[in-house]
Amino acid sequence: MKNVAIEYLNDSSYVALLITLSSNSPIDLIRDFVIENDFKFSGKIIVDSILHSGNNSDRFIEIPCENGEINFNSFNFVQIERKSDLRVKANNTLRQYPFIINNSILNNSQKKLLLHGISI
Repeated sequence: MKNVAIEYLNDSSYVALLITLSSNSPIDLIRDFVIENDFKFSGKIIVDSILHSGNNSDRFIEIPCENGEINFNSFNFVQIERKSDLRVKANNTLRQYPFIINNSILNNSQKKLLLHGISI
């Protein structure tokens, strides 16, 4: 089973949105993903770690990529508005994994909203 879903972004300040599909450390999951997929970019990526951190201020992590390598020593937690296109895209991708959502740390209300297409 894959632990990271990726959405490439064309109309954003980020080159890619990576959604972690496990409650494990998002940094560890991204490191494994990079190795397994030979992931190389320049610019910034955004990571949705909702299944690790919950739906809180630590949900989204911005990480720079320099010379094709992800700089794990320089990341920031960023706030993404609930109705922003980026957050909606992350939620739509998560919705493709109902079993994972239902067995996650999210509370029952958040699970229901997410599974019914309402952005959280």
